[in-house]
Amino acid sequence: MADKHRIPFGPSAGARKPPEPPQPRNFGFEHVFADAIRRQTAVKLLFKGETEFRTFNPHVVFMSQTRKVFVAGNQVDNPLEPTEVNVWGAPEVGRLRDVQATEIPFTLDRRFDPSDPEYRNGVICSIAG
Repeated sequence: MADKHRIPFGPSAGARKPPEPPQPRNFGFEHVFADAIRRQTAVKLLFKGETEFRTFNPHVVFMSQTRKVFVAGNQVDNPLEPTEVNVWGAPEVGRLRDVQATEIPFTLDRRFDPSDPEYRNGVICSIAG
C-alpha cells in the first residue's frame, strides 16, 4: 500500500511516478523541525531543485508506512507560486535541501488532527493538539 500523504506542494506535486525508496534521514533537519514545533515558530524550507525558500509552520514529524519521514504543516508563503498560501502539506524531509529556523510565531492550525491514521507508524515530534 502506498503512503497516504498530503503533498499539494513540492517539486513532484501532482506527478504520477512509481513509489521511490525513502531518502536517507536528515537528523539535523529533524532537530530543526522539533525545535520549531516545540517553540511554535515557522521554518524556511528549500526543496531540492528550487531556488526560493518557502515559509512553513511545522506541526508534526512522522514516519510513514514505507519508512519515509515527513513533516506536516501549513505552508504560508511560496515566492515561486504566490497563490500557494495557507496550504496544508506533508513533504518528505529527505527531499529538502535546506531548513532554517525563524523567530516567526504561529498558532495551532485547526486542520492538524493528532489522531489522523497517517501518523500511526510513528510520530517523531508533534505539537500538543
